[in-house]
Amino acid sequence: QLPMVREALLELAAEGLLQLAPNRGAYVMELTAQQIMDRILLCGALEGFALHSTLHLFTPPDFKRLEDSLERMQCIADSSEDISELLDEELFFHHACVVKVSDAFLLEFIEKCSRMLEQLLAGAWITIYTPEDFLRRHRTLYAAIANGEPDTVEQSVREHYFETASRMARFGSD
Repeated sequence: QLPMVREALLELAAEGLLQLAPNRGAYVMELTAQQIMDRILLCGALEGFALHSTLHLFTPPDFKRLEDSLERMQCIADSSEDISELLDEELFFHHACVVKVSDAFLLEFIEKCSRMLEQLLAGAWITIYTPEDFLRRHRTLYAAIANGEPDTVEQSVREHYFETASRMARFGSD
Protein backbone atom coordinates (compact mmCIF):
# COMPACT_ATOMS: atom_id res chain seq x y z
CA GLN A 1 0.00 0.00 0.00
CA LEU A 2 2.85 2.39 0.72
CA PRO A 3 3.98 2.51 -2.94
CA MET A 4 0.40 3.41 -3.96
CA VAL A 5 0.28 6.24 -1.41
CA ARG A 6 3.68 7.48 -2.55
CA GLU A 7 2.53 7.38 -6.17
CA ALA A 8 -0.65 9.31 -5.33
CA LEU A 9 1.36 11.96 -3.48
CA LEU A 10 3.75 12.31 -6.41
CA GLU A 11 0.82 12.70 -8.80
CA LEU A 12 -0.78 15.40 -6.63
CA ALA A 13 2.58 17.18 -6.41
CA ALA A 14 2.96 16.99 -10.21
CA GLU A 15 -0.49 18.57 -10.53
CA GLY A 16 0.60 21.41 -8.26
CA LEU A 17 -1.72 20.56 -5.39
CA LEU A 18 0.90 19.32 -2.93
CA GLN A 19 4.38 20.36 -2.01
CA LEU A 20 6.68 17.52 -1.03
CA ALA A 21 9.35 18.25 1.58
CA PRO A 22 11.96 15.47 1.76
CA ASN A 23 12.05 13.85 5.20
CA ARG A 24 9.30 16.21 6.40
CA GLY A 25 6.16 15.15 4.57
CA ALA A 26 3.69 16.63 2.14
CA TYR A 27 1.86 19.91 2.43
CA VAL A 28 -1.25 21.09 0.65
CA MET A 29 -0.37 23.97 -1.65
CA GLU A 30 -2.00 27.22 -0.73
CA LEU A 31 -3.10 28.89 -3.91
CA THR A 32 -3.72 32.59 -4.30
CA ALA A 33 -6.95 33.84 -5.83
CA GLN A 34 -5.07 34.54 -9.07
CA GLN A 35 -3.58 31.04 -9.17
CA ILE A 36 -7.05 29.56 -8.69
CA MET A 37 -8.42 31.78 -11.46
CA ASP A 38 -5.56 30.90 -13.80
CA ARG A 39 -5.86 27.15 -13.27
CA ILE A 40 -9.61 27.02 -13.70
CA LEU A 41 -9.54 29.33 -16.74
CA LEU A 42 -6.87 27.11 -18.30
CA CYS A 43 -9.25 24.15 -17.96
CA GLY A 44 -11.95 26.17 -19.68
CA ALA A 45 -9.63 27.24 -22.47
CA LEU A 46 -8.58 23.64 -23.14
CA GLU A 47 -12.13 22.27 -23.12
CA GLY A 48 -13.38 25.20 -25.20
CA PHE A 49 -10.67 24.65 -27.78
CA ALA A 50 -11.39 20.93 -27.86
CA LEU A 51 -15.10 21.47 -28.45
CA HIS A 52 -14.43 24.19 -31.03
CA SER A 53 -12.21 21.88 -33.03
CA THR A 54 -14.30 18.71 -32.74
CA LEU A 55 -17.91 19.90 -32.70
CA HIS A 56 -18.29 19.07 -36.40
CA LEU A 57 -17.60 15.41 -35.51
CA PHE A 58 -20.48 15.12 -33.04
CA THR A 59 -23.18 12.65 -34.04
CA PRO A 60 -26.73 12.24 -32.73
CA PRO A 61 -25.54 9.66 -30.14
CA ASP A 62 -23.00 12.20 -28.84
CA PHE A 63 -25.73 14.81 -28.33
CA LYS A 64 -27.96 12.15 -26.77
CA ARG A 65 -25.20 11.28 -24.29
CA LEU A 66 -25.13 14.91 -23.16
CA GLU A 67 -28.94 15.10 -22.99
CA ASP A 68 -29.06 11.93 -20.91
CA SER A 69 -26.46 13.38 -18.57
CA LEU A 70 -28.63 16.48 -18.10
CA GLU A 71 -31.61 14.27 -17.31
CA ARG A 72 -29.58 12.42 -14.68
CA MET A 73 -28.50 15.78 -13.22
CA GLN A 74 -32.16 16.80 -13.06
CA CYS A 75 -33.08 13.59 -11.23
CA ILE A 76 -30.25 14.08 -8.74
CA ALA A 77 -31.15 17.74 -8.20
CA ASP A 78 -34.81 16.82 -7.65
CA SER A 79 -34.12 13.98 -5.26
CA SER A 80 -31.31 15.36 -3.15
CA GLU A 81 -29.89 18.55 -1.72
CA ASP A 82 -26.49 16.86 -1.76
CA ILE A 83 -24.64 18.43 -4.67
CA SER A 84 -21.77 15.96 -4.28
CA GLU A 85 -23.81 13.41 -6.24
CA LEU A 86 -23.86 15.87 -9.12
CA LEU A 87 -20.08 15.93 -9.28
CA ASP A 88 -19.81 12.46 -10.78
CA GLU A 89 -22.41 13.35 -13.39
CA GLU A 90 -20.65 16.63 -14.09
CA LEU A 91 -17.42 14.75 -14.76
CA PHE A 92 -19.30 12.49 -17.16
CA PHE A 93 -20.85 15.50 -18.92
CA HIS A 94 -17.51 17.24 -19.40
CA HIS A 95 -15.85 14.02 -20.53
CA ALA A 96 -18.63 13.62 -23.11
CA CYS A 97 -17.82 17.14 -24.33
CA VAL A 98 -14.29 16.12 -25.29
CA VAL A 99 -15.04 12.58 -26.45
CA LYS A 100 -14.12 13.41 -30.06
CA VAL A 101 -10.61 14.65 -29.26
CA SER A 102 -8.17 12.36 -31.03
CA ASP A 103 -4.96 14.23 -30.20
CA ALA A 104 -3.44 12.25 -27.32
CA PHE A 105 -1.34 15.24 -26.22
CA LEU A 106 -4.38 17.52 -25.91
CA LEU A 107 -6.47 14.81 -24.28
CA GLU A 108 -3.77 14.17 -21.68
CA PHE A 109 -3.75 17.85 -20.72
CA ILE A 110 -7.55 17.99 -20.56
CA GLU A 111 -7.66 14.90 -18.34
CA LYS A 112 -4.92 16.24 -16.08
CA CYS A 113 -6.73 19.55 -15.84
CA SER A 114 -9.97 17.75 -15.01
CA ARG A 115 -8.31 15.80 -12.19
CA MET A 116 -6.69 18.97 -10.85
CA LEU A 117 -10.00 20.80 -10.96
CA GLU A 118 -11.77 17.94 -9.22
CA GLN A 119 -9.20 18.00 -6.40
CA LEU A 120 -9.15 21.78 -6.18
CA LEU A 121 -12.92 22.08 -5.92
CA ALA A 122 -13.62 18.88 -3.99
CA GLY A 123 -15.11 20.37 -0.86
CA ALA A 124 -16.09 23.77 -2.18
CA TRP A 125 -18.80 22.86 -4.71
CA ILE A 126 -21.42 22.65 -1.99
CA THR A 127 -20.77 26.22 -0.92
CA ILE A 128 -20.64 27.83 -4.37
CA TYR A 129 -23.54 26.19 -6.24
CA THR A 130 -26.99 24.94 -5.40
CA PRO A 131 -28.18 21.87 -7.32
CA GLU A 132 -30.44 24.20 -9.35
CA ASP A 133 -27.48 26.46 -10.23
CA PHE A 134 -25.48 23.43 -11.18
CA LEU A 135 -28.19 22.15 -13.52
CA ARG A 136 -28.84 25.59 -15.05
CA ARG A 137 -25.16 26.05 -15.87
CA HIS A 138 -24.92 22.71 -17.66
CA ARG A 139 -28.16 23.25 -19.55
CA THR A 140 -26.81 26.57 -20.79
CA LEU A 141 -23.62 24.87 -21.89
CA TYR A 142 -25.55 22.12 -23.66
CA ALA A 143 -27.74 24.67 -25.47
CA ALA A 144 -24.61 26.25 -26.93
CA ILE A 145 -23.24 22.84 -27.96
CA ALA A 146 -26.55 21.84 -29.56
CA ASN A 147 -26.58 25.14 -31.48
CA GLY A 148 -23.55 23.82 -33.34
CA GLU A 149 -21.64 27.09 -33.77
CA PRO A 150 -18.01 26.40 -32.73
CA ASP A 151 -17.17 30.00 -31.74
CA THR A 152 -20.31 30.26 -29.59
CA VAL A 153 -19.54 26.93 -27.96
CA GLU A 154 -15.99 27.93 -27.14
CA GLN A 155 -17.16 31.23 -25.63
CA SER A 156 -19.85 29.45 -23.61
CA VAL A 157 -17.35 26.96 -22.21
CA ARG A 158 -15.00 29.78 -21.24
CA GLU A 159 -17.87 31.63 -19.51
CA HIS A 160 -18.88 28.42 -17.74
CA TYR A 161 -15.38 28.09 -16.30
CA PHE A 162 -15.03 31.82 -15.62
CA GLU A 163 -18.08 31.71 -13.35
CA THR A 164 -16.57 28.84 -11.39
CA ALA A 165 -13.16 30.54 -11.25
CA SER A 166 -14.70 33.76 -9.96
CA ARG A 167 -16.59 31.94 -7.22
CA MET A 168 -13.59 29.80 -6.26
CA ALA A 169 -11.10 32.67 -6.15
CA ARG A 170 -12.50 33.68 -2.78
CA PHE A 171 -10.85 30.56 -1.34
CA GLY A 172 -7.43 31.87 -2.30
CA SER A 173 -4.77 32.19 0.39
CA ASP A 174 -4.41 35.95 -0.12
